[in-house]
Amino acid sequence: MVAGSSEWIGLAALAAVLLAHGAACCLVLLRLTRRLLGTRAVRERLSWLQACARRLRERRVAPAPDESRGTACTSGAMASAPASGPRPPRHVRPTGPLRVPAPLSADASLTDVVALDCEMVGVGSRGLFSSLACVCVVNYDGVVLLSTLVRPREPVIDYRTRFSGVTREMLEGDDARPFGAVRSEVMALLDGRICVGHSVHNDFIVLGINHPAHLTRDTAHDLRRLKNGSRPRKLKHLAAEYLGLKIQTGQHDAAEDARATLYLYRAFRDEFEHVARRRAARAAARRDAEGCAADECGVATSAPLVCAAARGDGPLRALTIAEAGPALVVTARASAAAR
Repeated sequence: MVAGSSEWIGLAALAAVLLAHGAACCLVLLRLTRRLLGTRAVRERLSWLQACARRLRERRVAPAPDESRGTACTSGAMASAPASGPRPPRHVRPTGPLRVPAPLSADASLTDVVALDCEMVGVGSRGLFSSLACVCVVNYDGVVLLSTLVRPREPVIDYRTRFSGVTREMLEGDDARPFGAVRSEVMALLDGRICVGHSVHNDFIVLGINHPAHLTRDTAHDLRRLKNGSRPRKLKHLAAEYLGLKIQTGQHDAAEDARATLYLYRAFRDEFEHVARRRAARAAARRDAEGCAADECGVATSAPLVCAAARGDGPLRALTIAEAGPALVVTARASAAAR
């Protein structure tokens, strides 16, 4: 009874190891266990399991008939694809010395895709808050459409010269323009167009711009391959690794950073647009769900307001709509019905 139980326990343990650690590790354990357990029945069962493990290992090693196909992006050098589906094409990383990003043409026309980069200075308590000091917008060919210094609206505590390249003399000179005029010009350039940037939400914040999400492409957050796990990578490292470009060797140049961001987008444009389509589909589904919830609450959805009421076990809460400036604020107050 004890011997039979030990045999089945050994077989169960081997099966678990086979499933958990794969065939290569299991073969070693099978040989070791066959030496420890000397009964004939156990040896026969172990031989059968060993044969199954060997067949499993050969099946994993054997190449698929269509694994050697290449793509235009890899010129036939792409690694073999797994049986579950084809891998995305790998980007051909440049070789040779790094070069400074330059425009691809001399056409300065306004394109449907533009890139934005801003340089900032520190304001507020100990210079911890950012204020716009320089802005640059380039078109799809990397040609500068707008590059100007911006006069800060608050006293500057830290000019961050070693990063931004901005000095006191530059912002106090005649070349610095008022913030309002620059903001209006940037909004006109971005209106209805795809805006590419690296952590571009920070640029939108200092500009005071609310650009539509479906027209925003962020090279720091959109693609998993351009991140270090869940953390974004520096634009300097991405430009050197994927584009062979040299930027930010000392002080930042807004035009070079904008071109590097744009060329990253051009290198992985299909993937960026795929992510944008998925994001737009999720946003549409979320709006439909919010519209259904608002209809259930009995609130008209013609005005751009969010239904803040919730249905519970008790009576439905009453809604009070108050107009505050250009926006509608929806507040909820509990009904005073006695239980």
